[in-house]
Amino acid sequence: MLVKVCGITDREQYSRLDSLGVNMLGLNFFHASPRYVAPGDPVTRLSGRASKVGIFVNPCVDRTLATIKACGLDYVQLHGVESVAFCRQMKKHTGVIKAFG
Repeated sequence: MLVKVCGITDREQYSRLDSLGVNMLGLNFFHASPRYVAPGDPVTRLSGRASKVGIFVNPCVDRTLATIKACGLDYVQLHGVESVAFCRQMKKHTGVIKAFG
């Protein structure tokens, strides 16, 4: 079983969930979310055993690539109407999780 928790906003959450063996930790880069974190937020620089997932909604290529690099994202999770071409472009840089529905 794979366990992924999204909406991580602080160091304590990140560290606690990582120590519990969660497989993936999600950081929300969608501005309208109440759990939004900016790419420069200290929580985005934390690392551990869990894979780090960046959650995006209809992002632009440049911003997404910059965030992948700055935050060391293992995956992007896309929740908008991103094209197949966009997903393929992201796949060149990191893993891709595409949400539908």
